Amino acid sequence: MKIKHYPLPPACRLLLAIAMLLLLASLVSAQNVTTVSGNVIDAKTKETMPAVTVEFIGIPTGTSADNRGHYTLKGAGALKQVKFSFIGYRSVIKDITPGQSQVINISLTEDTHLLKEVVINAGKKSRYRNKGNPAVELIREVIAHKAQNRVENY
Repeated sequence: MKIKHYPLPPACRLLLAIAMLLLLASLVSAQNVTTVSGNVIDAKTKETMPAVTVEFIGIPTGTSADNRGHYTLKGAGALKQVKFSFIGYRSVIKDITPGQSQVINISLTEDTHLLKEVVINAGKKSRYRNKGNPAVELIREVIAHKAQNRVENY
């Protein structure tokens, strides 16, 4: 039994070539992905810290630690540093190796810097004046003509 060979039409050849180029481009770009993962703990209590912000410096890509303090962050490009931040704690910046998967466990220390006292004062309250208010003038006229506006007069 002889197998017949049918040549591909030119349109199919073009689509196949485009698909191969896209596949090749995605494989090449996938080699430059940096993955950073690990756990975040409190330096004093050694407890895990949920909701810590973890972000690459230089690009707007970031994530938050889960309830167990674990995070995984992926990004493409020549990424060199990762920043860990949380309210009430000092931010930590760590150097990373671009294009590799790495584990970085971090312990954050409390920021003991206290804020100075904040005093909020209301400005002087201006006195309300009726002068020039059309609603006040209307009410004065209604009161002046109260006797004329009674129901018995109609």
